[in-house]
Amino acid sequence: MSVSPKCLSLKQFWGSEGLIGNQMTELEIALNSKLSRSEKKEMFYKDTLRFLMANRSKEGVKNMIVLILGLAGSGKTTICRLLQKDFKVITIYTTRKRRIDDGTNYIFINEKDFSSLYKQNEILTKARIGNDLYGLKNELAECKINIAVSDIFTLRQLRRKKIKCVAMYLDVPIEECERRLVLRGDDSMQISKKLALGKKWCEKEKNQCSYTIMSGSVDEEYKQVLCILHRLYD
Repeated sequence: MSVSPKCLSLKQFWGSEGLIGNQMTELEIALNSKLSRSEKKEMFYKDTLRFLMANRSKEGVKNMIVLILGLAGSGKTTICRLLQKDFKVITIYTTRKRRIDDGTNYIFINEKDFSSLYKQNEILTKARIGNDLYGLKNELAECKINIAVSDIFTLRQLRRKKIKCVAMYLDVPIEECERRLVLRGDDSMQISKKLALGKKWCEKEKNQCSYTIMSGSVDEEYKQVLCILHRLYD
């Protein structure tokens, strides 16, 4: 894309991909013909995060939870891990078995301990997905936006509790989710159960979410999430 000015706004730079709306604050990216597209994307990330960090005190987003929903294998945990260096990612208590790609934001406990912590208000929400329990740790950061892997049951509970939350749905085709689950090492029976359960709830989840993240590479999905977070501050 050729441009005459030396500076281009984010809206102009990414507008052709439909990711930036009219409400987006226009941060300037210095264009250099020698920069590769990946280098320009890196500049985009840095400028977006700089803007977000500078606006942490805005009351409208204080204590807000941004929930990432989607089918098993859609990349929820991966997106949250990428956001972790710049945002508060809420820890999740669960009774399921540990996976290789879980990272540090899960605490694995049995059902008895889960119920006890929930009664003590240490766990904010309680959702049973298949045979396993999941719950958000009651640790909302005062700074502003909190990020969490989520599901429709958790979303509904947070809304009932009148906790500010915004939900994003990772709209990844079921065939791609299945491929990712196979690569992750899940057995075929587990994959069938997870995707069957996901298909049952996916349309309801999508309809309950304020934003839909269109399928692409993890990098492209991460970029879309950052754009939405940016708009929440605008």
